[in-house]
Amino acid sequence: MIGGRWLVLIHQLPARPSNLRVRVWRRLQHLGAVAFRHSVYVLPNTAETREDFEWLRAEIVGLGGSATVMVADIANADHIEELVELFREQRRRDYDELTREIEKALKRRQGGRHP
Repeated sequence: MIGGRWLVLIHQLPARPSNLRVRVWRRLQHLGAVAFRHSVYVLPNTAETREDFEWLRAEIVGLGGSATVMVADIANADHIEELVELFREQRRRDYDELTREIEKALKRRQGGRHP
């Protein structure tokens, strides 16, 4: 993906109700987008991610906010590496959380058995 094109979603939401921000943030997390800067989220540019961002853009506008989806190239190699590392770190956190959930489930299951 280094040197490739990225999809960028820039959005602004109304201050109230505050649950709109949480709703959009959760949706971005579900899509696997990473925050590159404040209210600037990035995904690799594929047909699927473009459709996801367009649906989210429409949802944000429907909620009274504003949003723009753009295709971008990153010219500075340091920023490309920074973005790639953001994706790697997010996936590490996701896998760590999944591992913890699995370990908890296994402990509950083992704890429910009687020898």
